[in-house]
Amino acid sequence: KAGAAYLPLDPAYPAGRLALMLADANAAVLVTTTELAAALPSHQARVVEIDAAGEAIARRPDSNLGVDSGQGDLAYIIFTSGSTGRPKGVAVEHRQILNRLAWMWQEYPFAEGEVSAQKTSLSFVDSLWELLGPALRGVPTVIIPDTAVSDPQELVRVLGKHRVTRLWLVPTLLRALLDTYDELPDRLPDLRFWVTSGETLPTDLLRLFQRQPVG
Repeated sequence: KAGAAYLPLDPAYPAGRLALMLADANAAVLVTTTELAAALPSHQARVVEIDAAGEAIARRPDSNLGVDSGQGDLAYIIFTSGSTGRPKGVAVEHRQILNRLAWMWQEYPFAEGEVSAQKTSLSFVDSLWELLGPALRGVPTVIIPDTAVSDPQELVRVLGKHRVTRLWLVPTLLRALLDTYDELPDRLPDLRFWVTSGETLPTDLLRLFQRQPVG
């Protein structure tokens, strides 16, 4: 709505990597919190601490800014590790992300009553499918905390509690779930749409999943 592209920064990244990303992207504004701002490396961006500026933000009008972004305008920048180990920014336009979402909606349309889950770090592109895919179709999304993602038992509990129907995950996490529960389909009866990406899918893991009465 502001008419600018965004660059997600994971505060868990090393300071050197964050500094390189900020400089390489030539970021003009850094939106963060007071606590996180104090731990960031040196940079040239204007800092907006949303907690400290809460009252000022609340006084702003809630109407749109009148900015009209076109399909060829930059939407976001995601940094990869790069084949050399040096992060490389990938600039994505609005039409590219919308084309990807339109394909997903056409090939795998949402049904009434579905619930999605967002568990991927915003520094990874899969987070876009998790967030924008359901949101632009009016489908509710459960935001899963990092502590649950790293604990298979807690992750299954959260997914089951909120009756999540769709899940994107890397093969490593899929294996962890299958290794944790033999009766996984019984615990997640509503989860019917699974997508694995980001890593090679081993043949044995695929066969193990296919033996489960899910998907």
